[in-house]
Amino acid sequence: MQELPLVFFTVLTQMVAGSFILLTVLKLCSPALANLTPHALTKIMISFWCILTAAGIASIAHVGQPFRIINVIAGIVHFSPMSLEIISVAIFGALGVLATFVQWRTDKIFVSLMVLTAVVALFLLFVIANVYQLPGVSLWNTPWTVVNFVFSGFLSGAVLIGLLLRGFTSVELTSNSWLKFIWISILFLVFTLNTGYFLNLNNQTQKLAVELPQWLIVIQVIRVALICGALFVCINPGGKVITFKSMFIATIAIIIAELLGRIFFYELLFLAQL
Repeated sequence: MQELPLVFFTVLTQMVAGSFILLTVLKLCSPALANLTPHALTKIMISFWCILTAAGIASIAHVGQPFRIINVIAGIVHFSPMSLEIISVAIFGALGVLATFVQWRTDKIFVSLMVLTAVVALFLLFVIANVYQLPGVSLWNTPWTVVNFVFSGFLSGAVLIGLLLRGFTSVELTSNSWLKFIWISILFLVFTLNTGYFLNLNNQTQKLAVELPQWLIVIQVIRVALICGALFVCINPGGKVITFKSMFIATIAIIIAELLGRIFFYELLFLAQL
């Protein structure tokens, strides 16, 4: 699949954006994170930028030649969706690195700078979704593309933030009511949004007189199973201590699930052309 580098780029970038937004919300609202030290927060944020760098490398692999990025950036004059996407990623990354550097040098947390970066991250999620609302592709050009892409960031980000909090802080995940509320809400949205999306997709495929291949349906079943399993680990109804290993496995499961979901999405492009 030649679009695989782009799949990795979007999934990883959305995960970092969603995770940064949720980290900011938790820092503002969760009593357990109110006293989060600058040192621990710096480690978490450095992890974000490492993942974002990996996403950037994947995007360069998709472009083929790094110098072609200059042509893409030039498209900002015409408000090209892809150019806006690249500029937004660059601004998000620059603000995030700035916040991390200032925090590291001063040993203070500048919440206002975090909030500004989180706002850019939210804008980035919508910008990425806008790239794929192509008028000529009926199965993409629906409001569900925006809903699914934005939700993808919060889904993967919610699990990643749990992993990083478990790895770099003493925050007890099982007793953090804000984290549990986020995870339970996302589990509920997984079922409701997927149901609505597939009802809409079924109507569209009927109008186009095409059928979803069985292997695409299997991919979606596996995807939902992985997501539910990962969120079950996070929610931890048994009340046991959530280990770093279990959170790591849950995060990998979510990443695989989102990669499968994005492969499914790209295959709809070819299905619509039949």
